[in-house]
Amino acid sequence: MRTGWWLPLCLLVLGSTGYIAASRLVFAAPPAAPVSMPGPASEGATDSNDCGFSSADYTATGALRFTPGQAWWMSFLRKQEYFSAVSIGFVVAFIGFAMRKLRQLGAGMASGMCAGGGLLALITLCLGCLAPTLSAIGLGFVAHLGLAQILPKWLMTLNMAGLSLCGMVFLARRARACPLQGTAAREPAMAPHVNTDLATMEQS
Repeated sequence: MRTGWWLPLCLLVLGSTGYIAASRLVFAAPPAAPVSMPGPASEGATDSNDCGFSSADYTATGALRFTPGQAWWMSFLRKQEYFSAVSIGFVVAFIGFAMRKLRQLGAGMASGMCAGGGLLALITLCLGCLAPTLSAIGLGFVAHLGLAQILPKWLMTLNMAGLSLCGMVFLARRARACPLQGTAAREPAMAPHVNTDLATMEQS
């Protein structure tokens, strides 16, 4: 593996791990069994708030049958949050790669690429479970349009991976075609200086 790709790989792992850690820290199981209401919009809203639990996961008194750690892990698996974690990892890797090429690409292009990565991260959060408010909006919108079955999380992760990898390949090729800013300006100063006195003595 080329040296330049170690940074995106490390950022991919770091971003995915950070999402998992943040998911565990902010996780809060619903205090009572979820009650779904009829209608596509409410199904999306319920899906974003019940953390993947059903009435069978609660006791007769309405308490969860699992410890907080077990509840989070079951919710993480049932809601397929591992796909969201990998998606965030790809976005973080892409943003870090764009920032690393800042000197070669210029602030304008690098900022635009970082803004695009931020938009991808926002879409991921809207379809994930880390931010309940964004999830209620994103999942509710998807359910309202009837896209829940044709827009699974694995497909979202595949799209994020494809966009991020294509973006990094584009930036790498563009950076190879652009010299480091300031290098061209220093080249005249670095040109070999000819000692005129020595040249005159050699001619004589």
